[in-house]
Amino acid sequence: MNKTTVIVGAGSRVGRMLAQAWAGRGDMRWVSRAGPRRWALADGPSGLAPHLEGAGCVLCLAGVTAGSQAALAGNREIALAVLRATDIAAAAPHIFLASSMAVYGRAEGLSVEDGPTAPAGPYGQAKLEMEQASHALAAQAGLGLTQLRLGNVVGADVLGQNLAARRPITLDQFPDGRTPVRSYVDAERLALVLDRLIERAVSGQSLPPVLNLAAAPALEMGALLAAMGQTYQTRAAPEGALAVSEMSVKRLSALVPGAAAPVSAQQAARAWKAFRP
Repeated sequence: MNKTTVIVGAGSRVGRMLAQAWAGRGDMRWVSRAGPRRWALADGPSGLAPHLEGAGCVLCLAGVTAGSQAALAGNREIALAVLRATDIAAAAPHIFLASSMAVYGRAEGLSVEDGPTAPAGPYGQAKLEMEQASHALAAQAGLGLTQLRLGNVVGADVLGQNLAARRPITLDQFPDGRTPVRSYVDAERLALVLDRLIERAVSGQSLPPVLNLAAAPALEMGALLAAMGQTYQTRAAPEGALAVSEMSVKRLSALVPGAAAPVSAQQAARAWKAFRP
């Protein structure tokens, strides 16, 4: 099987981080709205299909993170366009779609892939709808598909965007004194894990339909900012604020031994400095 991996959404923040980690790789084909290989949702599946010819794997990082409900629905449309383009190209790659731990939202406890989802906002709901629609189409078309529920990618999340824009940061502080706790993954770890998953895909090994991708344990945002040497302010967490969102990485660890090895705030901060988009 062809080992070429097509990355759709190469211009995204995560895409630019991975491009640094995978610099010089001849088995990667990068597709973005403004690069040498161009594609945007308006071009439709037929516009993307030529870029997918001969691919052994497709990694879709393209998506919409903010805006109106109509704008966020673009996540579903992008995913479906990738699946339809694969069919047009008469290719049979395994497809990885970048989803988010936001689909778990207010689900209680350690979130597992086959457990409950309870999005806390429009973005999480849009990603869940993307998952549901793309799974249905993949089953109908006989395509291999894995939804990657990514933890916050260090430097590409809201904290990273605020730091890049030099905006002051205010974190919610909860009654126990902690700031929000989230599952995180840094760009270096993300690239290594994706490499192993892509290897499994192109060699024809089985992959689950949904996979949490993060390091363990979850990190407190305040501790991460402190490790980065960044200052922040706190405010009393408003009613309904989400204190903890942590994913189980048991399934990931079984597929890629060591993939979810512990990462401290200090290690994540060092990776942030090395892989700024």
